[in-house]
Amino acid sequence: MILKIIKKLPWHLERIKDICWSSTFHRFILTTENYGICFVYENTISLDNANCFKQEKFHSCTCSNTSLFLTVDDYGSSIMEYHLLPSIELIKQWKSPYTCTKDEYIDSIRYNNEKFSLIIQKFPEKILKIELRSIKTLDRLWSIQLDMDLKPYQYGKIKETYHYNPRPYNATLFRDNILAILTESGINFHKL
Repeated sequence: MILKIIKKLPWHLERIKDICWSSTFHRFILTTENYGICFVYENTISLDNANCFKQEKFHSCTCSNTSLFLTVDDYGSSIMEYHLLPSIELIKQWKSPYTCTKDEYIDSIRYNNEKFSLIIQKFPEKILKIELRSIKTLDRLWSIQLDMDLKPYQYGKIKETYHYNPRPYNATLFRDNILAILTESGINFHKL
């Protein structure tokens, strides 16, 4: 499979940590190293800084039809829920120990069908686990611990490899056929 870039957004700010698509806003939401939250409009590919999020340092993000969920970039990570319309406002915050223990870190959060999937790392034991949680109560529906070292980019047996330049950091699918890939120098959009 060859990915052809259909749009490219150069990025000259600090490192992008995560990306998600908001069907409510019809734009991408990015979490960044120090800049906070940024909105990227698909059609104009312009940036809009979301100043209402400046008080926290966020790591991972995901959206439902009505809310934006963000994880705080720290051990004992919190999960914050922001209602998107009619205006962006904080409506709920889950903290440790409900999200994870004080020596754990939420590396990734994803929403689907009224549930969260969380990738949680535990230090110093270097344990990695995946959990499925209820979006309403944050109750754990199941959890699986992965028996692997936390070496960067070690995710099990590799079935196929593709060369991608510049180096990709994250990717998200939106609509049925557009893949956005975060790189060290920008965001590339691919039609699948």
